[in-house]
Amino acid sequence: MVWTAVSLATLTLSYGVPLDLATTDSHTDCIKYVEESYEKRFEEIVNAYQTEIDNEPDNSIVATEYCLFLEHVLYSDTIYIEEADTLLEKAKSYLDKFENDPAVEIYRLSEIYGDEVVDHGIELLSNDSLDWTDAQLALIHLRIAQQLNVDGKHEKTQYHARRSLEADQSTAAQLLLAESLLESHENDSAIELLNESLPDETGYDRLRKMRLFSKLGAAEQALHILQTLTEEDSAYLGEQEKASLLAQSGLIEEARAAYDTALANEWSINQVSKEYFDFEMKYGTGTQALIAYNLMRDQDYFTDPFLYYRLKLFAAHPTLPWKARDILGAAGFITFVIVVGLVPLLWILPTHYWGLMREKAGKINLRMSPNWSLWENWWITAFFFVTTLLTAFYFVYEHQFSNVFEEFPTDVPMPSDLTLARLTVVSTIVSLLGLSLLIGPRRFVSAIITSDWTFRRTLFAAFIAFIALCFVIGITRSIDPMAIVPLIADVSFTDEAIISLLNVYGPFALIGIIVIAIPIVEELIFRGVILTSTTNYIPFAWANVLQALIFASIHDKLELGSYVFLFAFGLVAGYLRKRSNGLMCPILLHVLNNGLYAIALILTQSIAAKFPLS
Repeated sequence: MVWTAVSLATLTLSYGVPLDLATTDSHTDCIKYVEESYEKRFEEIVNAYQTEIDNEPDNSIVATEYCLFLEHVLYSDTIYIEEADTLLEKAKSYLDKFENDPAVEIYRLSEIYGDEVVDHGIELLSNDSLDWTDAQLALIHLRIAQQLNVDGKHEKTQYHARRSLEADQSTAAQLLLAESLLESHENDSAIELLNESLPDETGYDRLRKMRLFSKLGAAEQALHILQTLTEEDSAYLGEQEKASLLAQSGLIEEARAAYDTALANEWSINQVSKEYFDFEMKYGTGTQALIAYNLMRDQDYFTDPFLYYRLKLFAAHPTLPWKARDILGAAGFITFVIVVGLVPLLWILPTHYWGLMREKAGKINLRMSPNWSLWENWWITAFFFVTTLLTAFYFVYEHQFSNVFEEFPTDVPMPSDLTLARLTVVSTIVSLLGLSLLIGPRRFVSAIITSDWTFRRTLFAAFIAFIALCFVIGITRSIDPMAIVPLIADVSFTDEAIISLLNVYGPFALIGIIVIAIPIVEELIFRGVILTSTTNYIPFAWANVLQALIFASIHDKLELGSYVFLFAFGLVAGYLRKRSNGLMCPILLHVLNNGLYAIALILTQSIAAKFPLS
């Protein structure tokens, strides 16, 4: 039997509102009551729930609301009740008496996470023996949609969020659907959806809606909600957020006044000062931008440790005066670059001295052609590391580096698709062209195409090696289920950057960069320069392990399974380099690996576009 909101018991709160404990969401009113004088009132509410459960032992709504109430108390930042944990365990065990009860099943669905949410939720929806109400069906679809949204599965998220809205109009489902539509770049649909106000909309819901309108570029709607929240004196709305929204709406002076108020709050001044500097750079004069920059630097040296923002200001207003402290920022940046350039010495120096010891002992080391020296090992790998750092610094500093030194770093949104795509292209082209110029075009080409094997044998060996590595994937999946065939295999940029490259520049750019250019650059550096130069000093087996470790370590996917595969890939490619006496075979192995990934990504994107879940 499904219990409806029948007044089984009431509790009169201090503000004179009778509370029906058998009503869905009664626990939220109880939380407000507890916060006023929580210890005494917590005991009163527990007694009231337990009395009601004793009087109506078959009322599942009271039992589940009691569990939800205890959970909120247990995980609250403002309430501490020592016995809440014990009471919750006892309350949960009481739910075992309810078999196939809709209210209890929905509560249990809220208690699980990950893929199990989706599987169990769909199982509940297909259970015809349960007599679901529309509101309960909406909750199940909403819970499934929330988990799918966390997993980044936007089409499925939208499907279940829409089903939730169809069953029972709720602001939670509306906002979730709008967020997913925003992620899918369906801005017009998201704005149309958000224009409707639902009866259960709260002040915090309006704040979330305002933020979404702002992200969607609907400044007029966002400003309207801002004015409403300001009139209500909403505790949810901060001056910093208010200032940002006013600026987006073109109300510059009002935004500047709001920033002044926000800057008066010492607790958040570091965060606000960075945003205020960006505001003045965009809307203010050079003098105003300089004042904002100095205000930001007055807080802490680490607000601009590498002079990024000062250089940004210089590019826009080159005649503005500098301060002596700015030299410290320049020194910090130069020191950082030098340290990165010295990283190769971590393996070059031990290799050099080990080689001297072997030479004194009369041991002969393998010499591979074309040969590379440890000196070339250092400056070529240093060039690769420094240029990779500088391109990342230029394109994504504010997304990846700006919060590193903050005690309480704020969440920074991912760079745009265009920014990530440009980073991927520029970084790869700079590395490719830079290496060819540094070592000379003729030597560069010779290093790539030289091989003792025929092309047919080279291609066959690369293919067999690739098949063998696919078996390694099977092992790594058992170690780390997130490691998937060649998706993580050998790409030094983030998955987001690669997908952005496809979205912005198309499949030919993806193939040119990921399938052709990156294999050439990485094989030349790791199986060419590093492996060959170290083999001149130490046994090949150790040199091969060394370059494979370095190769695996520079990639940004360091889950155990992924690392194992990358390391295995490096070992196999190094072995092929030795046997073939050239880089062509490992390059072809690399091309096969990245090529399969590129094809899988292109097909996935194409199928998703042609057959969206409706």
